[in-house]
Amino acid sequence: MIAVFSLAYYQMRNIVEIKGIAIKKLEELTRREVKIGDAEMDIVRGLSIRLRDVSVKSRLTAEEPELRAGSVWVVVRLLPLLRNQIEVKKIIVQGASLRMVRDSKGRLSLGDLRQWITEPNESGLFKVLRVSLMNKLMVEDGTIQFQDYLNRAPDDPLRLSFKHIHFSIRKSFLKSPFNFNLKGEIPSETSPATFQVSGVFDNFYKDQDLTSIPINGKLRVNGLNVASFRPYLKKVLDKVSLDSVFSVDTRFAGSLDGKMQTEGTVKYHRDSNKESETLRDARISNSGQLEYKVTIDHDTVDIESLRFTSEPFKYTAKGSVANFLSRNPSISFNLASDLFQVNKGIDYLALNFFPEKYHALIQSRFKNGSIKINSFKFSGSLDELMELTKEKNLGLFSSEFEMKHVDWQSPLPKLNNVTGTFNVAKGNTTLNIDKATYEGQPITNLNGTIAGIMARPQVNLTVDNEVDMSQLHGTIKKIFKEHPLFDSIAVYDEFEGTAKVRLNLKGPLDHIDKLEISGEIGLHDVSLNEEGFEPRLKNLNGQITYTHKPEIAKDKEESWVPIVRYENLSGNFSRSSFSNMTGEIGFRNGEPIEKMSSTYKILSSDLPHILSDDNEDVLASLKKDLDFTSGELLVNYRSEGNLTQPLTQKEWGRIELKNFSMKYSNRLQAMINLNGNISYGDGKIILKSLKGRYGDSPVQIEGKINHKNINTQVSTLRINSSG
Repeated sequence: MIAVFSLAYYQMRNIVEIKGIAIKKLEELTRREVKIGDAEMDIVRGLSIRLRDVSVKSRLTAEEPELRAGSVWVVVRLLPLLRNQIEVKKIIVQGASLRMVRDSKGRLSLGDLRQWITEPNESGLFKVLRVSLMNKLMVEDGTIQFQDYLNRAPDDPLRLSFKHIHFSIRKSFLKSPFNFNLKGEIPSETSPATFQVSGVFDNFYKDQDLTSIPINGKLRVNGLNVASFRPYLKKVLDKVSLDSVFSVDTRFAGSLDGKMQTEGTVKYHRDSNKESETLRDARISNSGQLEYKVTIDHDTVDIESLRFTSEPFKYTAKGSVANFLSRNPSISFNLASDLFQVNKGIDYLALNFFPEKYHALIQSRFKNGSIKINSFKFSGSLDELMELTKEKNLGLFSSEFEMKHVDWQSPLPKLNNVTGTFNVAKGNTTLNIDKATYEGQPITNLNGTIAGIMARPQVNLTVDNEVDMSQLHGTIKKIFKEHPLFDSIAVYDEFEGTAKVRLNLKGPLDHIDKLEISGEIGLHDVSLNEEGFEPRLKNLNGQITYTHKPEIAKDKEESWVPIVRYENLSGNFSRSSFSNMTGEIGFRNGEPIEKMSSTYKILSSDLPHILSDDNEDVLASLKKDLDFTSGELLVNYRSEGNLTQPLTQKEWGRIELKNFSMKYSNRLQAMINLNGNISYGDGKIILKSLKGRYGDSPVQIEGKINHKNINTQVSTLRINSSG
């Protein structure tokens, strides 16, 4: 009772002094000019001064105050009051309305955000708590209105509101730590989101260094609708449905020197209260979860672990950001992911922080199928990350990834269903493709490098592959469709069997005419048909080599430009065979030329298949008039000529007859058991000491026949018979 009378007496004499002390405390807290309307004594909250119509001036504008409060109770301690001293015990703010503004230049009305984060010990709140005996600060049922004019029209700021704000910092009488608690609601079109931050920090004393004060607590957010914050996280949330709802559960611990460690979980899901989209890719989940562990040291963020899960997609990362509040912070990270669809990369929440132009560039090179990132490492600045494809920035990242059933697009080789592994370093890609298809042709074991794969690719590729000859022949025809050698390739058809193919490609893919190509085809038991040749070629074995060097191909004066070389080809047709077939196809002064040599073993019954059908050729008459009954021919054959002009072809060689027999169809007697040699060339056939029998009589034949033109033939034959 004595205290009450003392207080009343003191108020009568010093209400102006108490009002001044209250203003001073509030200005220490806010670091702003404070104005108060009426002040009166009140005992509802304890022995206190009730301040009405309190306002705090804005740092940026003078028109409207930053903070308004209907009532502020400054509760004083009893015992000091009896000694005519005023000590503030607690401050209670009721019905506060805080107006926060970010102007068009990005300045916040509350002050420097960077200092709040990096130097929390400089806060006016902590300084007041340290130098005074005040052990409780409360805000009841407050509101916060945020208006953002940055990058907005002057009459159309972005607006956010927070309601039912309750905030308190209190210190129990018998306990050392301060407890703090902040909670409230964020209105939305459906149900409001709730948030709460709570925790403790140790007590401190007037001369104690604030930076050593430990602090820890937790943050929880429930039911946060993405639409409210989408303008601020547009890059991350652009592909997240507007009806997605987020929740946050995190713990933090650290000290007031700006060091803080936090770990927790962010979850999101589609709002079940809203209608779902009628068309949506079922392979992209409607929910997800992000687990993180992060350390903040002043202006550096160290991401110790980050794991994102949205079944079936998973993503992990770690890294750091230095000067994270600057315009161009330094960034380093290493990330990995499970398989994701190439065509939908930008739709994955964890991947769309990469610039949209990167996704567009990837999809211009690849489509369909999936990619798995085993590792993607980067170290550089934010600006460099945004311009990663520039040549000067290519050395800042490295990557290892897998492709499954991906289709490549120009200017890359048009491979389909590519499955394999890839390593990227300094702009160069080392690849190992397990399997793919090209023009319908299966390919395996494709290895090599591609420099500048996302810009102007330069390749150095090698493929070792066992292929189906029918598919390979179809592919070769497509490749040579406009080439002078096409007709020579197209005469073959109906391939069966396989071939061992080794192919090398080297040069720029955006200039095919500058691409250097070499390859080897190993034939093994291949069979095929040749146009105009009745028997099917079987058991074809041997080696074919292909070479294309653009710098030589352009030199029209070059005497000989080799393109194709074949060696040791062998095979069968009907009952006959050939072996040691060796030759070259190339260009001489721009004309396609083939040079070839081979050894044939021809049975007499197959000779009609070999002899010319040209009516002007003498040998054509032999084919019509003679029956070849037994024996064989061993032919050493050589030829050279223009592939596009068959009449210019030159042939020469030697034929050995072994027990060869033939008979004119209109005669009774046969020429049998002929043995000897025949040489030919330049349209002439030279018979050397052919010995055999004609009927029962021995016979020897020598001479020369001009076989190319039956109308102008000049022949000299000597036939000796002892019968």
